[in-house]
Amino acid sequence: MKAIFSILFSLYVLSTNATHVAGGLITYEATGIANEYDFTLTVYRDCDAFANLGTVQQIDLLNSCGIPVTSSLLLTNASVSEISQICSADLPNTACNMGTGALEGMEKQVFTGTYSLSSCSEWTLSWAACNRNASINLLDSDTECFYTETKINNQNYTCNSSPRVTGLYQIPYICSNQNINLSTFITDPDSDSLHFSFTSALDYNANAIQYVLPYSSTSPIPGITLSPSGDISVNYGISGNYVLTILVEEFDALGAFKGSILHDFQFVIENCTNQTPSYTSVTNFNNNGTSASLSGDTIYAGPNDEFCIDIQFTDADASQQLQTTTDILNVLPFATVTSTPGNPSTTTICWVYNINHMGSSFSVRATDDACPVPGIASKLFNLALPTSISNIPDTIPFCNNALPVLNFACNNTDILEWTDTNGVPLTVGTDISCNPCNTPDFLFSNDTLISVRLFNAPQVTKNINLEYINGNLNILPDSIILCAQDSLTIVGPYPNYNQVWTINNLSSTLNNITIDSSSQGMLHYNLNVQNTCY
Repeated sequence: MKAIFSILFSLYVLSTNATHVAGGLITYEATGIANEYDFTLTVYRDCDAFANLGTVQQIDLLNSCGIPVTSSLLLTNASVSEISQICSADLPNTACNMGTGALEGMEKQVFTGTYSLSSCSEWTLSWAACNRNASINLLDSDTECFYTETKINNQNYTCNSSPRVTGLYQIPYICSNQNINLSTFITDPDSDSLHFSFTSALDYNANAIQYVLPYSSTSPIPGITLSPSGDISVNYGISGNYVLTILVEEFDALGAFKGSILHDFQFVIENCTNQTPSYTSVTNFNNNGTSASLSGDTIYAGPNDEFCIDIQFTDADASQQLQTTTDILNVLPFATVTSTPGNPSTTTICWVYNINHMGSSFSVRATDDACPVPGIASKLFNLALPTSISNIPDTIPFCNNALPVLNFACNNTDILEWTDTNGVPLTVGTDISCNPCNTPDFLFSNDTLISVRLFNAPQVTKNINLEYINGNLNILPDSIILCAQDSLTIVGPYPNYNQVWTINNLSSTLNNITIDSSSQGMLHYNLNVQNTCY
């Protein structure tokens, strides 16, 4: 049960009466400072309303640790934009543009702010407003209030970012009696595992709202399905607005719960006859002789791999022209995208493996040129990539924790020396806590590149290059040359480090891993370290 809001919050809620809230969610992004986050409240509303949301909204706070909460988070308006899924020719006729026609207009308002939270295994951030936009599937929907919440475990994950909506659209408009397949366009910047499920819409006090039969929280539209990875399929014949409430849960590489967001939004079914486009197939997958591969809807790739892929959509109406777009640049920033409109339409995506990937899936959307409601279809693709240390902001300079020890186990006297890329040793007390040594704390205040080598055996080529960027210590995916009969052990000394190692496409979730070599050769590795900070 949600705690009673402060008087101040009640005033904010009253100021939003009759705003016709059509959905919303709360997300957050780590700033790089432990327990500090950029918070974002996104609210969707029907433009046919009596009042807007104003310039400030308040996020209520609860925690499971007994930490006193003396104030809530005040977020300020950052942007307002129309998101009506209407063809461009008819946009002037929506309610958002003072149109007098019957076209429903939807608006997105975004509120942001930066705050620090005390460490706790569960914080609940929530926002409520009255009233909801009218819908078919909720009982007394136009008098029910709206509520959404986000949960954060910042005791074990001080620098985690929440899942996020990548922004291609938020309130889908579809035609009745059409086979519709859509992606939720939600991904995770830390490449964590996400699980999607329908749940009940909630009222002002976080209580479940009653549904009108035959609708329910797990079947908000008869026949609708939601896959655990976030694909929606539906075909329904009754036009109107429907509330969908999706719980998105986030898990680390070992399956531990990190947090969740509640994405509550309306799904608009229009009485239109336009035929909806559909995803056709993937063609011309090319890995350019590397180890990248495609299996079903999943692309597998690792260090030194690359791929190109053609994703095709078609429309049964031969006269329709399809335009495509994708959120892949939110996930793979260095990908190249080429979209070829037409019927069919083709989106060509190419990517050379880079450690700076920020998600485990991407989606492609196709839109036809029908008016007033264009047909839409989208397809989600999974990415099976070895996660890199750079994807999870580490907190070494803020928590004063040591880097996991890198022991070269050729003999028992090996000591590591830390240098810059020119071979000059790092300065003790300024850059590093000790040198040479195997368990240093790093004290950098500026971005830099560093290297580590055997202090007592400099003639052996076993260097590891690292970069220290924006508070992250990233092990670069360089090769390590092993001499015959040598072994290399990479050890994480702290139980609060969860590690996933990938050695020649073999993965391990042990706290350490040893590589043995019977003959000279090249081994490539990637490392994911989640520093949970005490």
